[in-house]
Amino acid sequence: MKKLILVISIVLLSVKISAQENFRFGIKGGVNFSSLNNINYNGYKKIKTGINFGLLAEISLNDKFSIQPEILYSTQGVKTDLNLNAIAYPGPGPIYQPYTEKGKYIFNYIQIPILAKVYLIKKLSFEIGPSFNFLTKSEQKSKSQTYRNIGKDFEFSGTLGFSYEISKKLFVSYRFLKGFSNAFHYDPPNFENAKNYGYQLGFGLLL
Repeated sequence: MKKLILVISIVLLSVKISAQENFRFGIKGGVNFSSLNNINYNGYKKIKTGINFGLLAEISLNDKFSIQPEILYSTQGVKTDLNLNAIAYPGPGPIYQPYTEKGKYIFNYIQIPILAKVYLIKKLSFEIGPSFNFLTKSEQKSKSQTYRNIGKDFEFSGTLGFSYEISKKLFVSYRFLKGFSNAFHYDPPNFENAKNYGYQLGFGLLL
């Protein structure tokens, strides 16, 4: 939480300093298509669909280059086979019988990307930069079992993509996200050092 407060303070300070310059404020939202890499087995795995929404500020340094800090809420994860344990009582004590079941891992974040925005042409821009992500929810969930608080509180990731201005106020964006730190605070079987990755398709309004 201290890291979150520090990063938000830096973003707000940057906006305040640049408020007298070329500055645009906006809102955005969209769809996530997410998964986890470094999965060391050949079982069931499917992209998980989620959402993202939040605020942005574009600080123009010149006609070709801007800095764009954002604060987003993003729901991520993956659909996959989960390694579970069933408890049987054939004798005096319980016996744990491992099995697999289709389910999903859920990782929801408050993301704070700080992007460099380069205009390739007047309305089309390339965006790249780091993102500081703070976990709000994490679960391993299936029909029969749910385990909570499985993720790391903080994730460092990278973002790159493109944005196109449909009009003076409306824009669309497409991004690739790549986590650089382990999504779990432990290593579940076959998910050693697993990291988030995925794509975001978004729409926004500049005010």
